[in-house]
Amino acid sequence: MQNKRRGPDFVIKVINILSGVSWIILFLVVVFISMAKPKFQGFGRGMGSIQGTWDTSLLGIVAVLLVLLIALSAVGITFNFLRMKRKTDRIRATLVLSGVLALIGLLALIFN
Repeated sequence: MQNKRRGPDFVIKVINILSGVSWIILFLVVVFISMAKPKFQGFGRGMGSIQGTWDTSLLGIVAVLLVLLIALSAVGITFNFLRMKRKTDRIRATLVLSGVLALIGLLALIFN
């Protein structure tokens, strides 16, 4: 019998897109956190010093991105579970990992 399937179906395409978007959002979170942290004055004489405080407006953007990342991961995992029909279908580790990291990051922002 000839295999009539041609490439990935709609659900797989959506899962792939959500995985890519989640990596982009995760990268943006890291960039915004590095921009929001206080400045460190080098290791000249003495041990150095930290000047300033965290930029709360950038941390607000990080919080929004983390909530968006949790939502995208949840949608992607839901699509992934709906697609689990064949033996070769697997749960995307990217979606699970990014969702867990986003949840940990959001909790760290809230309780810190």
